[in-house]
Amino acid sequence: MNGRVVSAAIATVMAAGLSGVGCSSGGGGSKGFSTVAPPITTGSVTSGLPIARRDAAGYTWHQAQLSNVRGGHVSALGVSPTGTATFAAHFPLARVEEVADGQATLSGSLFYDAYSMATVGTQTFAATKNAARAGAGDLHTFEGGAWRLVVDSRDGEMVVGAIGSDVFAAHGGVGAAGTLLQRDRLTGQFAAIAGLDSSIPTAIGGHEGRVVVGASRNDAQGGAARLFKLDAAGQLEELGVPGAGGGMNLRQEITGLVSIAKVASGSVAGTGSASIASTGSEVLFVAIGSFDVATGEAKGGSILATDGQAFELIATYTDDAPIGLAAHDSTVYAALRSGRLVYREATGDFVDEPTAIPANGGFYALLSRDDANLFVGARGANGGALLLNRRGNSGATSTPTPVSTDRYYLTDVKAILQADCASCHMSPGLPVAVTAYGLSANMANDQADFTATSQRTNATTPAMSVLIRKALGEMNHLGGAPIAQGSAKHQILLDWVTQGARLQAQTQQPPQPAPVTYLANVKPIMASCVGCHGTTSGRQFRLTSPANDTADYAAAMGQVNSGTPEQSALLRRPTGQASHPLVVFPQGSANYNTILQWIAQGTRFQ
Repeated sequence: MNGRVVSAAIATVMAAGLSGVGCSSGGGGSKGFSTVAPPITTGSVTSGLPIARRDAAGYTWHQAQLSNVRGGHVSALGVSPTGTATFAAHFPLARVEEVADGQATLSGSLFYDAYSMATVGTQTFAATKNAARAGAGDLHTFEGGAWRLVVDSRDGEMVVGAIGSDVFAAHGGVGAAGTLLQRDRLTGQFAAIAGLDSSIPTAIGGHEGRVVVGASRNDAQGGAARLFKLDAAGQLEELGVPGAGGGMNLRQEITGLVSIAKVASGSVAGTGSASIASTGSEVLFVAIGSFDVATGEAKGGSILATDGQAFELIATYTDDAPIGLAAHDSTVYAALRSGRLVYREATGDFVDEPTAIPANGGFYALLSRDDANLFVGARGANGGALLLNRRGNSGATSTPTPVSTDRYYLTDVKAILQADCASCHMSPGLPVAVTAYGLSANMANDQADFTATSQRTNATTPAMSVLIRKALGEMNHLGGAPIAQGSAKHQILLDWVTQGARLQAQTQQPPQPAPVTYLANVKPIMASCVGCHGTTSGRQFRLTSPANDTADYAAAMGQVNSGTPEQSALLRRPTGQASHPLVVFPQGSANYNTILQWIAQGTRFQ
């Protein structure tokens, strides 16, 4: 079924129930998870989204056959960090090809087949999985012309995604707890930041600057789709999925997540029009598929949209399922396992791509490479891995032009912020501005300011970074447009984001401080808190006695603000900056600095 949801379709989905969406305490850094899905509405969630702006000159399909192995298919797609090449991983050879102008060059082979990729700066990450093989869930990175292993998990499945300049990965498997990881931008190391409440992660996306994880319950006979979002305090909350249900050899999973910004009233424009002004609010599109546990055959699926409060059911499919979403042509595209490509057009309905698609045996991956190029990973009509490329005939592209000058936060971006942004965003500046994007007093805390700034970048499409669009006045901004379009400052910010939003040149970096871990450094400080915060007397913050390191670490993570470390309750309360019966240690003390450094380094456990 295509098109806008009718009441009968809503009733059908709601009748499916919420099986598999249970309540649990979860893992480290997680909240108790919800058991009730947000309400379903009709039209209100997606009102105000831009309409499709398709290429007026039309499109042409190009294809590259990457293998002739029976049953093979392109399983993951990613952007090569240099030039205009595209990475295509294909099953069952666990190979990754670098494809440019239809020509494929082998970039390397992985231990298992990759099913998701993400690119930030000069690095591309590939996550592998094999549901039947414990330990197949690994993470690799491509840099210096070769693939290397960076995370070796014991689980069967791994997924990776990028939000701004941050890279997140998650791993899990049948019977496994599931874990969300985040890369430390300074060290490049990945550390666990939250548990996934007995779920297998299947997709990572972003919504209004926060990471969102799509998953399936970890039951052997098939689980229900689940959706988690990391809040401002670094805790996972679950957004109940309407109609979630699995089991009986049917695995329901979230296969794609993509956000689209709403537009200001009167700015919804058609093909070939001027730029669209965003309101700053986003709608998250969620693709869900149900697959036979044994064969992987698609049994059904749907596409929903949510603002984080309510859901809107956009389309449902029988004996077919969406396998990926992409933001392209100012709208959302979905690739279906059957080999169909659909997109959201002006009425809000999902309709089939009118340009004839080359013969194929089904779709498995989808990627918007730039404004001109949409890539689809497929199985060939006669078998083998097939890469399809729908290219706009006008040739319009947003691929960034290579830049010759290296740009860094400390030497280039900080000066722009001091001159044009600090008066409102620097503490104690304009309260509403500091709340949305806060810079430290006198911009003295470089690490905190760098973190806050880089979180407002978009590594895939630098020009769409919130940092840049706000400064240019393209998004709602109380400060207007402090930076002119095409100015030297505009170019510096574009170059900085394009190059990976780096803090400083590697040769300029001082020796990194020794890693601070929970067990070695933070646990001894928290020992003095057990008297008041023990399990029998603790309220919002409970510690165990005798100590249970895993439980106490989870409790500490619940008091952490990873985006703005100095705003963490774990620091503000014991120093008397927030409500607390006594001052345990003063701000700026050795204990304070140890905990601050622990949070800034990624809250390592050991």
